[in-house]
Amino acid sequence: MILPTERLPEPKRGGPKVSDPCRRGRRGGFTLVEILIVIGLLVFLASIVLVSGGSLLTSTRVKGTRATIEALRLKIDEYQSLTGYAPPDGIDTPVKNSSGTAVRGNAALHHALTSPITVRVMTGGIPRQKTYEPRKSFKDSEVTAEDPDYPGVREIVDAFGVPFHYDNTEDGRMRPQDGGVHYPPVDEEEHPLDPRTGEDYRLGLGYDLWSHGEKEHSTEESSPPIGTWNVQ
Repeated sequence: MILPTERLPEPKRGGPKVSDPCRRGRRGGFTLVEILIVIGLLVFLASIVLVSGGSLLTSTRVKGTRATIEALRLKIDEYQSLTGYAPPDGIDTPVKNSSGTAVRGNAALHHALTSPITVRVMTGGIPRQKTYEPRKSFKDSEVTAEDPDYPGVREIVDAFGVPFHYDNTEDGRMRPQDGGVHYPPVDEEEHPLDPRTGEDYRLGLGYDLWSHGEKEHSTEESSPPIGTWNVQ
């Protein structure tokens, strides 16, 4: 019997709690379906980033190639103003570099722009020779690496890292170029055709300088070239 003055014992705090099977099940982690959904979303987002990044990189390289062509045009114009003609391409007339290696196309242009220019001038009715400094110097990143089989030969590259093509057309003729003008030569079957065809191409500057652009040195993809005749 409990007397009125006695108090009932208070329940102890911190005792065992009644487990809730529903709550315990929710703490078990993600389900397989949830994990697959998350992975799918991550793959989708990654693909968007890659596509956007690739398009941005290509656009940047196209703009860089155009800028390089414009810069080279200025140097070629300077060469023309001093000599009276555009740099030879080594195709119409033989050209040798300082190492004695025969060069053609882009390599001939590189040689012309990086070598001192000697011209004949008249001083008081007497012919004399005058030498000018090279029109341009190139960083290693702007030209191809030297091949041991072709001493001293370097080719100017576009923003895609692929050598340009160069053709002197002062005689009013263009001579189609293939992979054989490069150092080392590129197999004709793996090199794009000369793009100077159609209504977009016009002779007029006395030379043609072009890049295959996004197509690079591939015959599988089609993209417009970037040349002196279509650079605005």
